[in-house]
Amino acid sequence: MESAAKSKISFPGVFRRQLDEKNRFTIPSDWRGKGEVKEVYLVPKGGECLLVLTVEEFGRVTAKGEKLEETEPIEAAKFLRHFHAAARRGAPDGHGRLVLPEDFCEKFTLGDGIALVGGSGRFEIWNLARWDRTAEVEQPEYQPVARRMGV
Repeated sequence: MESAAKSKISFPGVFRRQLDEKNRFTIPSDWRGKGEVKEVYLVPKGGECLLVLTVEEFGRVTAKGEKLEETEPIEAAKFLRHFHAAARRGAPDGHGRLVLPEDFCEKFTLGDGIALVGGSGRFEIWNLARWDRTAEVEQPEYQPVARRMGV
């Protein structure tokens, strides 16, 4: 049986996109794979970006939240309540386009271009200018960690 890490869908790379008049963008074809991404969850990540989680990743985060050993049960319950309350379901259409809710577009100022930032089991949607600034600031921090990891 594959481990959870091996079975996760990977979303490598950074892609720049524009939203159309219906707040849609096209998920990169490499990320869509062979129809593996049928449904996703959209969850705000603080005030900086929007997380797009696969169904499996959303379930994994939920399960982890239910078993947080270093967190009081009431705190874990509050986290799960707000995590689920903030989440929205989405599904790419037949052309691989995903619609973003209007309030998320406003909250994260996504109308002037977006950056899709890859991850494991998830990807992030950033305001393009905010991503460019964040990437520039974070890049120097990446190298020391990469060296320690042997990358």
